[in-house]
Amino acid sequence: LPDYSIGRIPVTFRQYMDFLASLEPEEAAARVPRTQLDGPLCRQDDQGNWTPVYEILIEGRLRERYPDPEIVWELPLIAVSWEDAQAWCRWASETSGQELRLPTENEWEKAARGVDGRSFPWGDAYDATFANWQGSRESYSQLEPSGTYPIDCSVYGVFDMCGGTSDWCSGWYKRDQGLRAY
Repeated sequence: LPDYSIGRIPVTFRQYMDFLASLEPEEAAARVPRTQLDGPLCRQDDQGNWTPVYEILIEGRLRERYPDPEIVWELPLIAVSWEDAQAWCRWASETSGQELRLPTENEWEKAARGVDGRSFPWGDAYDATFANWQGSRESYSQLEPSGTYPIDCSVYGVFDMCGGTSDWCSGWYKRDQGLRAY
């Protein structure tokens, strides 16, 4: 692969809320992270700013570990469409002055698995406590702040590539079915 850069942690709710704040209210409302089960994962405050909802994003016993509702700002972003992710990249490029884009699937794989094709970012050994996935905690797996699992770090210093969220890539998985790679 040619040289490229990739973020060390996934885009956070804080970064995406800054993007929403830059949009016209109608477009921002259309781009709010949402799931079919929970609906919008953010709500507007009295000033019209979007805020991630702690009660939806941090549930059950994990609230004992993260009792401060402000933790939601540091969670990796979820529940946005590929088009929303692309729009964030365009906005972040304009804001930072650097071209930012979704990685290709091959770029994502290299950042996660290194050039040696290891099974996991840290190597080939499996241990449920190394990343945010089923079995990593006594309670069911859910979002946690980026970098919570320091072993889930690739040889390139990229965190959270093995568990917790799915990441959009720029290409197609099955173009004929309209499926994007993530």
